[in-house]
Amino acid sequence: MWRLPKPKFKVLMYGPDLPSGGVPGFAHFEPGILVLEGRGYWFTVQFSQVSLDTGGYDGRQWMIAWKSDAGPMKALLQGGDAIDLFIKYAPPELAGQLHLARRARWSGQAGKWLGAAILLILLALLAASLFWATPLR
Repeated sequence: MWRLPKPKFKVLMYGPDLPSGGVPGFAHFEPGILVLEGRGYWFTVQFSQVSLDTGGYDGRQWMIAWKSDAGPMKALLQGGDAIDLFIKYAPPELAGQLHLARRARWSGQAGKWLGAAILLILLALLAASLFWATPLR
């Protein structure tokens, strides 16, 4: 029987028993598990243990987090639209959790943008009122 290729996502894995610079690899879905592999390392994680977290250099990059026997593990999703593709191909039992985490992250950023927009409007109103209040000579 012919099967479609499994979509793979580029990741950089971090953990207690991995090199400090991380291990580049790929992640893909199998029935009931997430498989992460790269440079001699292989992890299978049940969906119930997978969570989405933020991290990376600036704290805004998305990471897949899980716990292994060695301790907490993370895999940084790499690529421009890796999160959207990861959510698109995630099985139903995992897609809902990832979608909620993504929505929570974006709602936090929406508040910052709303505050900045209000500040810009107030500054524009202040400049306009100063212009009209000052008599032209």
